[in-house]
Amino acid sequence: MRYQPLVYGLLAIAMFGLGGAVGYWQATVSAFRHSVIAEFKVHHLTLQDSSIQPQLREYLKSRVYFLAGSLRPKDLQGYDFDFGSVNESTLNGISGIKDCTTESDVYRNAMQTHRKNTQK
Repeated sequence: MRYQPLVYGLLAIAMFGLGGAVGYWQATVSAFRHSVIAEFKVHHLTLQDSSIQPQLREYLKSRVYFLAGSLRPKDLQGYDFDFGSVNESTLNGISGIKDCTTESDVYRNAMQTHRKNTQK
């Protein structure tokens, strides 16, 4: 019984530390997701403009598909982002994808993940 206050104190510190760690992790993940959504929205809006250069259009399409593949369907609800597959020859070696997948794989993945959002 004489160690009871010490045990409660250590338990309170552990709970506080665990709560802080979980809160920090959640805030970090949430902030990252919101920045990805914001980038998606900017590129999506830019693709609505018909006067952009073909190489930029293809680059933005690859970025939109790459970002859509990393987001949940509910994050992009209401967005129709099927601008057609990416023409890799127009890109001339430039890639908007940050890993080793191809533009066609990223397009296919985004369309499968968000099939309901992109149906016309």
